[in-house]
Amino acid sequence: MQLYLAPTTKVGDVKEAFHLEFPFLKLEFFKSKHQPGKGTPLSDKATDYTLLVEVLGVMREGDIDIIPSQSVNEVEQLFQRKFNLPVQVFRKMGNLWIETTETDNLSLEHQNEMGREASLMAPQNEQFYDEG
Repeated sequence: MQLYLAPTTKVGDVKEAFHLEFPFLKLEFFKSKHQPGKGTPLSDKATDYTLLVEVLGVMREGDIDIIPSQSVNEVEQLFQRKFNLPVQVFRKMGNLWIETTETDNLSLEHQNEMGREASLMAPQNEQFYDEG
């Protein structure tokens, strides 16, 4: 999938496009960077109505290519390196969205499949959880 990111793009629009491609994964934007394998406090999460430029105050525009075989870590680092945007991928697990800190080395397609399998028999009230 290819996304065009501009300073005036809303966080929610990028999240929606990502979620359509990977229905059992969720992309979240944060107002502070995180280290690979570490989580970010949910209190730093940007709202869906936040403009991308408002996430950290500085951002260049352009295209980003996200390939299903890329690892979660690669995608998170790509957003950071190319656009100065701190993101984290969450995976659906039953009624929870878990931060993929322990499985950042797995591909998006693998993570999405894990989320699909884990969500087949679970109730649907959503919560967030850090697996790390």
